[in-house]
Amino acid sequence: MDNCIFRAMGPEEAPRMIELVRERIAWMDREGLQSWNTSDYLEIYPQDYYEERAREGVLFALARASDGKILCAGALLETDERWPDSLPAVYVHHLVSAVDERGTGALFLAQAEDHARRRGLDRLRLDCYVGNRGINAYYEALGFLPAGTCTDGPYKGILREKKID
Repeated sequence: MDNCIFRAMGPEEAPRMIELVRERIAWMDREGLQSWNTSDYLEIYPQDYYEERAREGVLFALARASDGKILCAGALLETDERWPDSLPAVYVHHLVSAVDERGTGALFLAQAEDHARRRGLDRLRLDCYVGNRGINAYYEALGFLPAGTCTDGPYKGILREKKID
């Protein structure tokens, strides 16, 4: 993998985020996994949603340095109503990576940790679909430990937290 740059995304880059989500949904279908592909994900989070997050300065990308292609993206928030406490943290949402670019999700999360440190925060939080064993094992291997559950309409998730040194 070429060197990558972690940076904020502009609203004009929202179509690339949608493209990554569509590719990931098709991959989930091929793999027989259940998550975004079994919900109305793109109806709930359409392009204008990502444009707004970019305008707010909370949408980030991991882009290849050589050509600027976005390989992974996600929103980094400092509040999340799914968590029952109000501990200061960076909350990762909508993390999506290019299907053919292995390792970019872990690299994005490492950069998100640095982002949290720069903000003086000592934890990174996310949630993932309770029924997807693969993604839960992936996050566990990266140090995100279970910290509870959440429900948002039909979505049932596992809250995961990683404490940062």
